Amino acid sequence: MKGRHGFMCQYEKWLNFETIWSSVFNLDTLDIYRAEGDPRRKKYILDERLKR
Repeated sequence: MKGRHGFMCQYEKWLNFETIWSSVFNLDTLDIYRAEGDPRRKKYILDERLKR
C-alpha cells in the first residue's frame, strides 16, 4: 500500500505535507479500517462507527 509510485503518503519531504488519515475497505465483509495519521507510523484499526 505504499511505494515509490503508489498512492499513499508519498509527499516530498520539502513540501511539508503529512497524511491526516487513511482508510482501507474490505468489500467482502464491509469492514472499514482507518489509520489516524501517517499509516507508515500508525496502525490501522477496525472502525465500528458505521451501522450495517
